[in-house]
Amino acid sequence: MKKLLTLLSFALLISACNGNLNDIDDVREEGSDSEEEIIVENSVVPAGYKEVMEENFSFYYPENYTLNDGIVKDTIFSKTFYLTDAQYDNWDNIEGPPGIHVSIAEKPENMDLESFLSENSNSTNYDNGLSGEVSYTESENGYQVLNYGGDGLYTYEYHVLESGSSVYIVSGWANEDNAMEFRDALEIANSLKFNQ
Repeated sequence: MKKLLTLLSFALLISACNGNLNDIDDVREEGSDSEEEIIVENSVVPAGYKEVMEENFSFYYPENYTLNDGIVKDTIFSKTFYLTDAQYDNWDNIEGPPGIHVSIAEKPENMDLESFLSENSNSTNYDNGLSGEVSYTESENGYQVLNYGGDGLYTYEYHVLESGSSVYIVSGWANEDNAMEFRDALEIANSLKFNQ
């Protein structure tokens, strides 16, 4: 019955918008475990995903991850979102579990992205043991993405996007090649949307 009411409400909303989904600002049923897609601010969050919405950006991530956020001391990042798979919730290894970080930093307006990453390599791991070539791709939302990776305690892959003076770094960390953290980090980078 609840699903029928939700569908009827959604149908009325669409007809009120003359069928134009671009007129919908924020439609979201909190706590829904529905397999349907949820429309939020002109974007579609796929079934099985959750969305982070901040003032200047949003992204979605697979629901099997636990999300935490905070500020990392002694880094260039103003905020970092930590995503770890639920299987690591009771991780007791001192190195920390494999996972994904979504970090935000501000760069000087007159500095290009690669110079910024290189100058801050202690936080970005750029130029530190690169295991592959630096490449550029385009995200599903049309933003340019700088991609690079490397090895250290973990193998890592980075996907970096810019919006104004803000730099968004999505990094996947794992113990093995082709781990889900790499696939999911790329998917999160592709889902980033900027409101600036």
